[in-house]
Amino acid sequence: MGRLGFAAALISLAVGCNVTAQGTITDGMTGQPIAGMDENTPEGKGLNILFRAVTVKEDGSFEPNLASGAMCMVKETRVAADGTYTVADLCTGATDYSIELSDKNLFLAETNSIATGYDGAAPLNLKVWRAPKGAGLFKLKGSELSRVMSATDFRTDYIFKSEEKVQSPSEIKSVPVIEAGDYLLLSGEAASYDIVPLVNSGKRRLGKAANSKKEWVDQQPWSYVGVTFTTDTEFERTTAIPTAEKVIEKKKGKQTAKYLGSDSLTQGRYAIIKPGGKRGWIVDFGAKGENPG
Repeated sequence: MGRLGFAAALISLAVGCNVTAQGTITDGMTGQPIAGMDENTPEGKGLNILFRAVTVKEDGSFEPNLASGAMCMVKETRVAADGTYTVADLCTGATDYSIELSDKNLFLAETNSIATGYDGAAPLNLKVWRAPKGAGLFKLKGSELSRVMSATDFRTDYIFKSEEKVQSPSEIKSVPVIEAGDYLLLSGEAASYDIVPLVNSGKRRLGKAANSKKEWVDQQPWSYVGVTFTTDTEFERTTAIPTAEKVIEKKKGKQTAKYLGSDSLTQGRYAIIKPGGKRGWIVDFGAKGENPG
């Protein structure tokens, strides 16, 4: 070892840059290891894990710790096919570290950092949840995550001869079915949206539209958000409350992921919409729903 290399080694030891973190990354939903690569993974590709030198603030957010020095700033390695990883030369004697994965659809909802003083004595096993950042709806089938494409505008009308209002979708298309074993993921802001039965009806006479001068409008058979009509003027409002035991909700920092199992709601068609909002999604639970008419 040259003099420069020997000096660097002494500095590393002095600031505690000799700690190794190792463990296994598993899927929080299935309990199975997350494979970092397989026989079909191209050279230089696969899942990487990164440790970045930071200061963990009181609210759980991170601030880069530039004072930790260049040798301590970032440590990165490839996750193995069996989900295991080993990251050496962490400077935990001098800094906290955030933990990141190169696949941004994997959410570290339980552990996403280690504190100054971490000694690596015990395995650092990590659990991940399949959830992209940002707001939206996704269908989780096994390990496959797909975006829900049934987003639509919702209009508001007055119920005939009433000051009560009712919402209805402008169109019904590309409605996904959350079948046995599947989950509906409500990500980000969408985790707080209302989940309301979408109820089919025959022809209806509605009162004036919220932004119209017409006194009424005749509507062909259609679907309404949380309203079961008996006649044009007689109706009942309906709600939906998911079974708590069938819902998994994970939060970390500003990210939220809520998973609804296929049996978390009574079989049927639902609108998922922001309270007071004008846009949302339509989703079938348990089996494909019937279109109106």
